[in-house]
Amino acid sequence: MINLSDRCRHINELFNETFVQMNVLRRIKYYHLPCQKYSLNLSCFYDDLHICLCYDYGKQRLANCFDFNHNMKFDCLGQSVCENEGQCFQDTQDCPQRSMCICPTCFYGTRCQFSSSGFGLSLDAILGYHIQPHISLIHQSNIVKTSLALTIIFMVVGFINGVLAL
Repeated sequence: MINLSDRCRHINELFNETFVQMNVLRRIKYYHLPCQKYSLNLSCFYDDLHICLCYDYGKQRLANCFDFNHNMKFDCLGQSVCENEGQCFQDTQDCPQRSMCICPTCFYGTRCQFSSSGFGLSLDAILGYHIQPHISLIHQSNIVKTSLALTIIFMVVGFINGVLAL
């Protein structure tokens, strides 16, 4: 359920029409006012060029605004590597160097390749977020090293058990 305070409102809902028609450089300096006026009932708002997040700084409420492309496509120019309907983002449109997938609910992994639906407790669901890609085993977290050691021990014991059972 989305609370009213979680919805980002357009500046048309927060300011009068005269203010909205002002040049962006003249009006953006007043963007902290809705955060103060609506206090806890407003977490964010946007205009045609920016998205602003309200936050507490000391004893006042301020707005932190970012450039935002409202027409952004999530397919990495048709070359998306994301699976399971994940949204693909790239660092730049021209000659991108990095891409990132935002996964839908119940999917995770760098390409949204893993699913946690249907599994109450699986090893990849537990360790998936702990395994760091492109990092050597020595520098992985202790939980990853421990699980790998236990897996190897279980495989060796199972192999020995299978050989002795013959």
